[in-house]
Amino acid sequence: MVEIIPKPIEKVPFWQQILFYFSISLLVIVIISYFVLGAFQKKSEIYLQNLDEKISQAKTPEIIALEKEVLSWQRKIKDFAKVFDQHKLNSKFFQFLEEKTYPKVFFSKIDLNSQNLEVILSGQADSFQSLGYQIQILEKEPLIKKINLSKISIGKEGGVEFTLEINLDSKMLSW
Repeated sequence: MVEIIPKPIEKVPFWQQILFYFSISLLVIVIISYFVLGAFQKKSEIYLQNLDEKISQAKTPEIIALEKEVLSWQRKIKDFAKVFDQHKLNSKFFQFLEEKTYPKVFFSKIDLNSQNLEVILSGQADSFQSLGYQIQILEKEPLIKKINLSKISIGKEGGVEFTLEINLDSKMLSW
C-alpha cells in the first residue's frame, strides 16, 4: 500500500529556532572581531615602530654614552651584590661560641671551615658532667645542625680532653 497523502512536517520548537539564530549571529560576530582585532594589532605595531624610531633619533651621543656607563655600573653592582651575598662573617661564630661556652670548659683549638660550615673544637673540661652541660647547651641552639663527640680522654691534670665536630646552619655565618 502506497500512501499518496504526505505526512505533515513537524515544526521545530521556537526556543530551538532562537538558539540556532543566536549561534549563527555569535559565529559571525566572532569572525568579524577576529579581523577587526588583527587590524588594530597591526596599527599598534606600526605605531610602536614609529615611536622606537623617534626615540632612537632623539638620542644624542652623550645620552648613548651615559646609558652605556649606567649599564656598566649596574653590572658591577650586581657582581658586588653576588660577592657580598656569598661572603661569610666568621667573627659571628666566635661571638656565638663566647656566649655559649660553659664556664668550666676551655677550648684550646678551633678549626672553622666556613665553606662546608664545619667546626672542630678541641678543649678541656674539669669533669664529664661539665662536658655534658656544654654539649647540651650547644644542642639546644637552632643554628647548630649536628654535634659529634669524636674524641674523649682523661687529661694529664685530671680533667677531660675532648674533640667536638659541629655542623652549622648557613645562617650562622651570614650577614
